[in-house]
Amino acid sequence: MEAFVITLSFLLIGMAIRRIPAVPETTGNVLNQFVIFVSLPAMVLLKIPDLTFSTNLLVPVLLPWAMLLLSAGLVLILSRLLNWDRATTGCLMLLVLWATRPSSGSPW
Repeated sequence: MEAFVITLSFLLIGMAIRRIPAVPETTGNVLNQFVIFVSLPAMVLLKIPDLTFSTNLLVPVLLPWAMLLLSAGLVLILSRLLNWDRATTGCLMLLVLWATRPSSGSPW
């Protein structure tokens, strides 16, 4: 509940700041880039020394790879069953790669 209240308060603060004419339109994009390129890497660098390696860490590491292999296999099976051409199959394989990438933790 506390996270919801914090999120809602930041949303309201953002809506209030948007109404101020002195604030440029690109402020939201600049703040988003700051969070993605500065704050998140800094948080990761702060938390890594506290991380204890165990078998519990294998799940978040292996799950994106398992989803990638499962999705790629499903595309290949469907392409053979539905007689898709190579261009359609290739396009879907690229989409599978892009769709599973955010789950690996990379924001790009």
